[in-house]
Amino acid sequence: MLFIPPLFFLLFVESVRTPIGSFMGALKSLSASKLGSLAIRGALEKSKISGDQVNEVYMGQVLQGGEGQAPSTQALIGAGIPTTVPSTTINKVCSSGMKAVMLAAQNIQLGISPIMVAGGMESMSRVPFAVNRGMTFGDSTLRDLLTYDGLTDPGTKKLMGNCVEITAKKHNITREMQDKFAIDSYTKSINSTKNKLFSQEIVPVTIETKKGSIVVAEDEEVKNFRPEKMLTLKPTFEKDGTITAANASKINDGASALVLMDGSSIEKINVRDIAAWELNEAFSAVPIVAEKVLGIPHELVNIRGGSVSLGHPLGSSGSRILVTLIHSLKKGDCSWGKVVLETSAGDLELEFWPKEAPKATRNFIQLCLEGYYDNTIFHRVVPGFIIQGGDPTGTGLGKSRIPPPQKKLIFGIEYPLDYSLFFSLLMVVVGLNILSLSFFFLVGDDGWNVRIGGDSIYGEPFRTEIHSRLRFVRRGLVAMASNEDGENASQFFITLGNTPELAEKATIFGTVPTPSPFSLLP
Repeated sequence: MLFIPPLFFLLFVESVRTPIGSFMGALKSLSASKLGSLAIRGALEKSKISGDQVNEVYMGQVLQGGEGQAPSTQALIGAGIPTTVPSTTINKVCSSGMKAVMLAAQNIQLGISPIMVAGGMESMSRVPFAVNRGMTFGDSTLRDLLTYDGLTDPGTKKLMGNCVEITAKKHNITREMQDKFAIDSYTKSINSTKNKLFSQEIVPVTIETKKGSIVVAEDEEVKNFRPEKMLTLKPTFEKDGTITAANASKINDGASALVLMDGSSIEKINVRDIAAWELNEAFSAVPIVAEKVLGIPHELVNIRGGSVSLGHPLGSSGSRILVTLIHSLKKGDCSWGKVVLETSAGDLELEFWPKEAPKATRNFIQLCLEGYYDNTIFHRVVPGFIIQGGDPTGTGLGKSRIPPPQKKLIFGIEYPLDYSLFFSLLMVVVGLNILSLSFFFLVGDDGWNVRIGGDSIYGEPFRTEIHSRLRFVRRGLVAMASNEDGENASQFFITLGNTPELAEKATIFGTVPTPSPFSLLP
């Protein structure tokens, strides 16, 4: 008998991480369990959940040598959770933190534990060397447990880097491709750090020294970016290899934690497209292969940077990428599959296609989140053609390549005509983000007002994205209003009919899939 489990909704109440420290860097004095306790405490404090409300804790950790018994229990005690709360330490190598979250989700789904804490922790700076206990006389060899337990395949005895060299050759991934990916990762992480995009997910760590307290609030590795040196480094694992110390992840310290609850009571949102991908950058070649094999748009991958530039504390990375992904979605850094505008005349649902038009979709969602479209005047409404807005001045300043339609006579009145219609759109629901917006539709157009103004989130206009699957063949398509050079900013329009004259002239990035207030328009 085939068992199909019921649809399950999981609520991430809060998600945080510590800064990621460089090897033997700022966090070297802290054990993995200490870092874990700081992350757990930070997640609980931000979620307003007390330690005695937690039912169970799962924490990933790979390099447990010298950590003492039950590292996850040490972490929960340090976070102020009662010792009566059970905990488990998970070792699934780089997936440890993510597996911890998956197991916590299963516990919630099965009704075993309604409130769970899960995450990962690692202090690679504190991993000890080991000596054979059987030594009775003479010299012996020290074994580096960091390399042996964390970075070596137990079957072939090959380092992970050697294994990835095989994968890179199989998929024709060159050194140049990996260096380019690594530079892109660093660039995104540096920009994210500069713009304080990590500030909501990072809990600062205070280090006590002889000279006083030091507060670490930012990732260390991003400060080591030297693009001019990156291209000159020799291969690390093979003489003629493609992997270097720069285009691979680093050895790091850090922790991350998430608070999970049953989300079955929240509104069920059907997102058909994956808006963002977090792929662990143990080596640059790995996400490049994933993009190539799965056909993932690079613009949707690790939009704030990844492990190559941020660091890769083994036990924490799996849950760290979840933390970053969640905060990216909350902040609106990535495109989202659907927006619902609740209006006094009914709901207007906009469904986006981020795979086909990633830049336009991301631009629209981010502008929504920033309140850019608040009090927007739809300055151009042409019955049977389009309704256009998105210019904060309400004038449509600038040049547009959208041509006016032919004028028509209806009841002896020449179109386009001047008349007024007012809709108050009360709010926009973006994923789980609810933002207040007010849209004003001033229906009327002189038919020749084709100027376009506004700003994009990229700091400059972006090029039109044409996709062969998307055509102006029906009513209800959402598209960017571009200028005569094929550049886009903030203005957009919705088609009110079949508009083949717009083919190859504007970016279609969404649709209005359900009956809406626009059905009241001619």
